[in-house]
Amino acid sequence: MKNSYSPNNKIFRTIVLSGEIDESSVKDAIQTISFINEIDEGKEEVEPIKLIINSVGGSMYDGFALIGVIETSYVPVYTYGYGSIMSMALPILVAGDKRFGHSLATFMYHECLDSMPYDQITVLKENLEETDRLMAMYDEYITSNTTLTQKQLNKVKNKKIDWHFGSDEALSYNIINEVI
Repeated sequence: MKNSYSPNNKIFRTIVLSGEIDESSVKDAIQTISFINEIDEGKEEVEPIKLIINSVGGSMYDGFALIGVIETSYVPVYTYGYGSIMSMALPILVAGDKRFGHSLATFMYHECLDSMPYDQITVLKENLEETDRLMAMYDEYITSNTTLTQKQLNKVKNKKIDWHFGSDEALSYNIINEVI
């Protein structure tokens, strides 16, 4: 029997986001989620989409694009963290309707920094303002969808460290709903 890409096929509904988060890596995820939503439009019962994440992060713009698609998806998107769920991968995982983290996964939060060009002081100031705006969105998204507080996130940023933690701690902050 030939393997088909039917919308009910669980393999078809599994998306892997691995490596750097950029335009290229989120493109397939966005297209697949959108396509499944078109197919399932109007159905009362739908099979959830499974988004497997293993990423050290990347572009905030591309990550927020994927979050927007996940949030507006009619079909539930369940997120699964394996390996690395770091930087921009963290709020993507948090965007899931149900969120899972493997017992060997490592999560990481830190103060994000967009690339700063070597340019005139005016351009540097504009980039810093944009980075501040993105960082505020990043923090707001995490604090709105978990039990982490802005005070806890500011403590990490003030120490200028990367905060690494495991699945049990992620569960305690409602970053994930279940350790697998």
